[in-house]
Amino acid sequence: MTGPIIIVLAFCTAFLSGILGMAGGLVLMGGLALLLPVSAAFVTHGILQLVANGWRAILHRHFVQWAIIRNYALASFVAAALVLSVGYAPSRALLFLLLGLVPMLIWLPRKWIRLDASRPADAMAAGFFVTGISLLSGVGGPGLDIFFVRTDLTRHQIVATKAATQVFSHVAKIFVFGAPLLGVARGGMPPAWVFAIAVPLSMLGTVAGGWVLDRISDRVVTVSSIAHKQTPKFWVDDLNYEHRPYQRNLAYAQSKLANLMFARELQRRLVAAGSPLRSYGVHPGVSTTDLFDNDKTIVGLIAKYGLPLVGQPPERGAESTLFAATVPDADPDIYWGPTKLNQSRGPVGPCPSNKLSKDQRLWRRLWEESEKMTGVSYPV
Repeated sequence: MTGPIIIVLAFCTAFLSGILGMAGGLVLMGGLALLLPVSAAFVTHGILQLVANGWRAILHRHFVQWAIIRNYALASFVAAALVLSVGYAPSRALLFLLLGLVPMLIWLPRKWIRLDASRPADAMAAGFFVTGISLLSGVGGPGLDIFFVRTDLTRHQIVATKAATQVFSHVAKIFVFGAPLLGVARGGMPPAWVFAIAVPLSMLGTVAGGWVLDRISDRVVTVSSIAHKQTPKFWVDDLNYEHRPYQRNLAYAQSKLANLMFARELQRRLVAAGSPLRSYGVHPGVSTTDLFDNDKTIVGLIAKYGLPLVGQPPERGAESTLFAATVPDADPDIYWGPTKLNQSRGPVGPCPSNKLSKDQRLWRRLWEESEKMTGVSYPV
């Protein structure tokens, strides 16, 4: 039964990685380590993952960030040469210990470690570290994840670039652990017919995963409010009330109008750039949070005891955000929110917005002013 199990693992893990860009290699290594001698598991894993990752990189080659690949490959070669020079021989106990520890790397707090594969030095660090971890534990994907989870790359760019980098780690694994097996009859390796079936199925799993990936669109959901309608004018040249008296309620309404205009301008720019990303503007209606619990003013007391009569619990208020983030056919050109009692509660649906929120000239001016104030410019 070993052969058929390996074949099923090859397809399923390639499919998983094709969607997420991670996790498949870890699952495959764990399964192979239970079925095969350790060195044979390393080599078999290297062959199957080389095919899956290489094919994934080819399928999504237009998204590969080649500057990252060049730096990664150089450092990967150095790590492989170092491990080969010390003659490391993995044990099953150490392998399973490392398989349990390596995934924890991705949960390191961001304040502890700030890595970004887009930076040349970090890409080289990734090549050395990930290839080294891969040669010790059989998998390096979770270690590679910490270099990508904090980048500004899109989902497609991450999947494609990670796949291309992993090619070098798997080649190193095959070379380092495959050489000693050349003088041993099969060395515990699966028979040739297993690879003859598993390799094309691994490629098929990659294609199937890519098919699913192409139908998953990343989304940006920006929360506005029905209070945005209280803004009679949008002072784009005085967003911080530097040239007019500050009014708390008006400032809140203006900020929510700005959120909605940002969402719409981002969507316009994404469509113009041909990006698969989508931007949504939503509002939660009236949510009965604890915002006014400590407000002893008349307004605070009225809000505290009156809002529950017209509003809804925070859990229901979150439904519009979840709707925009998850419903496959949600239209990004629609302003989503509760639809009953003047949009304060009820089921999620299309909602009206004020005239200012539809002024594309204001969208662009707000975007440009935001870039000036923050010093951040998005390439869309």
